[in-house]
Amino acid sequence: MGVLFSTANPSASVSQDLDQLEETAKKCDQLWFDDGNVIILAGGTLFRIHRGILAAHSAVFQDILSAPRLEEPAIMDDCPFVQLPDDARDVEEFLKVYYVPGYLDFLTARLPLSVCGILRMSQKYGSLTCRRLVVRKLNVSIPTTFSQASMTFGLWQDLSYIPPGPSSCTFGYERSLLSCVIATASQCHIRAFLPSLFYMLGPLEVQSSETLDGQDSGCTAATAHICMAGWARLMQDFREIALASFIGNTSPCSRCDSRKLLCLRNPKNRKTFFGAPFQPLFLKPHALIRELPGLCDRCAAAMEKDIEQANEHVWHDLPVYFGLPRWDILLAELAEILRET
Repeated sequence: MGVLFSTANPSASVSQDLDQLEETAKKCDQLWFDDGNVIILAGGTLFRIHRGILAAHSAVFQDILSAPRLEEPAIMDDCPFVQLPDDARDVEEFLKVYYVPGYLDFLTARLPLSVCGILRMSQKYGSLTCRRLVVRKLNVSIPTTFSQASMTFGLWQDLSYIPPGPSSCTFGYERSLLSCVIATASQCHIRAFLPSLFYMLGPLEVQSSETLDGQDSGCTAATAHICMAGWARLMQDFREIALASFIGNTSPCSRCDSRKLLCLRNPKNRKTFFGAPFQPLFLKPHALIRELPGLCDRCAAAMEKDIEQANEHVWHDLPVYFGLPRWDILLAELAEILRET
């Protein structure tokens, strides 16, 4: 996890290395405290912080800093020196949770990349309180209930059927960012977020070489396959239920033209149901019904009911589409994480 350098009978080369490191390494201004009593090196960045704060919030750091040792630790600027193998950005974001008041409150529902780093660090170094707080924050923007999903995904339906933004975006998020969150949630065993994340990632082919802010997004060929296969099954079920009253052999009334022709006559509906590269579900019925000319109130009500049933069915089976256990199991796992202390 961490290396506490030894200075028992230090060699000249070790002393020179530490002296040179202090001269050349970048100091993190926000996390360099004159009264700090431990110095951490991560990815070429130095942090001078307080052993008590670090040990109080991390079981692993408590062991690293307090375990009895046969040799004295290396000293830099009169402080014990610890080297970590983690990315400097992850370490910085993790430490800010404890040093910057209300820092997690700044991590809003926009899924910033820093959330992934904090979650990885809290998982790796046994900071259960931090992990719980981050998971609670993520749950604001990653739906785990039908009502939350209807609100979150339905907002995009009001805007235009297909979310705005470049082709690399879905639901306003960079696809590489969603891939990173998927990889982090999988690594940290937070499976309750995965169904909605796969849904948000969309059915487009995912390139396993995607990068985010210069880092590998964590998207693998297996992730891309799960996403595409799941979306194929999901859309098949949705179409069969949502279009049941439109493509059936009988009509709710005799006054309307063929409902199948009415549906297919509208280019937007064809794109939504059969050809769109990204097809958001959780359709708000009125958004589609108002596009169908000549549809009577009775047929409109039948269609609205079908769409609502399709939404509920898709959400109920969403984890299964992507090879995960059902919602009751995933939500029980999430509840256990949120109870951790």
